[in-house]
Amino acid sequence: MSTPPNPPPPADADKQPNQPPTPSPPAGSAYRVIQPEPKKRNELQFINRKDEENIAQFQKQRSAERRVEGGSGILGGGASMDDARRRAEAGLKTAKFTKIASMNSARAAERMAEDEKIQKHKDEQRIKAEKLQRKQEEEAKRIREQTRDHWAHRPLPTTSLPTLTAAAAAAPPHDTPRTWPRISSAADRTLL
Repeated sequence: MSTPPNPPPPADADKQPNQPPTPSPPAGSAYRVIQPEPKKRNELQFINRKDEENIAQFQKQRSAERRVEGGSGILGGGASMDDARRRAEAGLKTAKFTKIASMNSARAAERMAEDEKIQKHKDEQRIKAEKLQRKQEEEAKRIREQTRDHWAHRPLPTTSLPTLTAAAAAAPPHDTPRTWPRISSAADRTLL
């Protein structure tokens, strides 16, 4: 005799009985609910409980009554109400002037700092200008020395007596403005 085959297990048999079935997203919805992990959820709840206990304990300590230590006597320095009011009134009257004085002193300090900064900048620029002037003077001195050395070793040009007399004859009198004579020949040009 043969035994009948076992019927297939139901579709819900592989799920654990203590977990609720996960809801399927509605048709046409773009969102899906993801169930939290139970272990992580328990850890977060534990941390949250500890934080709440710590906050409650802190608030209890803050609001607890504390003992005030000090000698017995009248608090407030022993001044009468009228004296305290007069002092407060005088303080209010002078507060405006002290505020103005402190603002003025702060502005003066700012101005002094700015003046010092400007003076420092001027000093730097003066030093730069002096350096530049010294450099230019040294360069001019060097050029003068080179030019002097050049002209010292160069022979003087020689001119003939007829050329000098011709130039003197062509020169205008002393009371007229001086103009240079035209040089017509190439030989006269080389002599100058």
